[in-house]
Amino acid sequence: CGRDGGAAACSYLPPSAASARLGYEDVNESGNFVLSACGTRRVAVRYAPHEALSAELAERVVEYGKLRAFETSDGRGWGLCCARRLRRGDVVVEAIGRCLSEEEYEAVDQTEYVVSFDDETLERKRAAGDDVLYIDARQQGNMMRLANDSAQPNLKLLYWPPPQRGGLPRRAFLVATADVPAYAELTWSYGQHYPRPWLPGRGPGRGDGKARAMPPAVGVAEGVAEGVAEGVA
Repeated sequence: CGRDGGAAACSYLPPSAASARLGYEDVNESGNFVLSACGTRRVAVRYAPHEALSAELAERVVEYGKLRAFETSDGRGWGLCCARRLRRGDVVVEAIGRCLSEEEYEAVDQTEYVVSFDDETLERKRAAGDDVLYIDARQQGNMMRLANDSAQPNLKLLYWPPPQRGGLPRRAFLVATADVPAYAELTWSYGQHYPRPWLPGRGPGRGDGKARAMPPAVGVAEGVAEGVAEGVA
């Protein structure tokens, strides 16, 4: 693969080119939304002041336009990288897409682009009547949908806001757990429920087909939220 500005720079696609090439609508700028009761109008998800990123985390947000899509060389399809070096604790991208209710999620045939919360958090959110349970990036999403699964990831899912801010988490971000060179692939773990038929002993029927989810990144929430990169585990 080439680098931006090089002879093969087209091998790395910025967000607008990636969405056009891969056939989804990039809604990163407009943010998460739900469909109206009639199913024809998008309604933006509104967040309370305490659900905004802390000042420390906001300073670590990676410029969205620096993210790149590229075709992996080992047949895993498209992947995600960044055109600049990342530092441990950088907030790479937020999970953005259409937020689904329990009923809407059950009607989804393909869940490979749906991001959710860990089981315990989901139960608490259901009990509280929270409207952000699942985030579907299949047709409307952002570059996060391109981050591949890995047993040795360099990103971790951060639920926000953390418990000490009160309430339940309603947002999810991928945060760097190590320094990452420019153009290195960015990956995260999709969690225990995600089926992985390519792995030994994980043929058809293994895994329960649930959305991508993992336990909350406690080290990230407690460390980076205080501006301490060392808290990212």
